[in-house]
Amino acid sequence: MTVEVYSQPLMIEIGGALSFVNVTVTSGPDPKGLVLCLHDLMGRGTEFQPIAMVLAAQGWKVVAPDFPGRGRSARVPSQFYTLATGVDVVAALLRAHPLPRSILFGSGWGATLALAVENVWKPAPSRLVLCDLPLTWSFGSDQRARLWAELGMLMAPSDESFLTLAADIVAPHGALGQDVLAAVLGRLCGPEGARSLGVDPGIFDILQRTAGKAFSTGPMLRVSRAETVLIYGRAAASQEPEVGIRSFAPKRPPTLAFAACDTFVDWADPSTALPVLGAILG
Repeated sequence: MTVEVYSQPLMIEIGGALSFVNVTVTSGPDPKGLVLCLHDLMGRGTEFQPIAMVLAAQGWKVVAPDFPGRGRSARVPSQFYTLATGVDVVAALLRAHPLPRSILFGSGWGATLALAVENVWKPAPSRLVLCDLPLTWSFGSDQRARLWAELGMLMAPSDESFLTLAADIVAPHGALGQDVLAAVLGRLCGPEGARSLGVDPGIFDILQRTAGKAFSTGPMLRVSRAETVLIYGRAAASQEPEVGIRSFAPKRPPTLAFAACDTFVDWADPSTALPVLGAILG
């Protein structure tokens, strides 16, 4: 099967103005369904390309956006870096790629976004595949997210100098810091002389202002309609997600699985990609 990969611009109204969203599409001819890949808070759509190629070879159209302020998408005023804006982007993509079957797949912040879309979109997606879905979350209590936020402020002339600066930031955080540092190199982008994580620092303005506010995905999980698979890496699994999921008593209990990876960042790593591919294709 011939698989085509191309960028597809999406223009969407955000805050009363049209904004450009970069979308990567990977597909063969006559796809049987759609897989929407939703990246985490600091990610971008191109990270999913290793699994997108596999899915496209199995007959799926894979659509992976860079959400506003990430990757090649336009930056927007900081007050619009919200879950609601993300829902609007995903809704626009679902309208642009109408196929009989649709699967929403997200990691971290993207998993929360996928669940939010499932709650409001009609008809419901065929399946949700959610990696490291936080059952409760606040920026103030998430040390990993705060580390990524610090790194998102950095810009350096080369990969080597960026990693030197990043190492100083993560050093006080032990194993967690080293885990984040290991993922940094794969996310660097931009021209030589201005290497960065490609994230608008304004994304963190609203997070800093609401750092103490806790957010729960429980109410959304409880009323979800789609078949759902929750996959946790080692870091998130230590927070006992199974106990939390039982406490929410969802109407349609999800399938719970665990992966060998710490977190879902490197999609070329089989320990990261294989559980997700199994959940989507199974």
